[in-house]
Amino acid sequence: MHLIGKNFRAFAITPAGDVVNLVKIDNWDFNWQMTYQFKQLLKIPAGSTFIVEATYDNSAENPENPFNPPRDITYGWGTNDEMLNLVLYYLEYKEGDEK
Repeated sequence: MHLIGKNFRAFAITPAGDVVNLVKIDNWDFNWQMTYQFKQLLKIPAGSTFIVEATYDNSAENPENPFNPPRDITYGWGTNDEMLNLVLYYLEYKEGDEK
């Protein structure tokens, strides 16, 4: 996300219905759009569904909004554009990877 992003959450739902939380950021900061890594690998069962949710504030009350007055913002890679990307790096599981 870029400047009007407010919250970011990513999680997986396993075939058994369990929720595996991956990342949750309640007060997004543009400077945080980097790669996050777990200290230990997570084993996510095959067939799981990954979900990402985000909240944006495109209002005049958002001090990070690059436009005054606010205007429609479309998808793009520029700082004044907006996006929501979740990139996952994964390995085929081998016994003991989570250690």
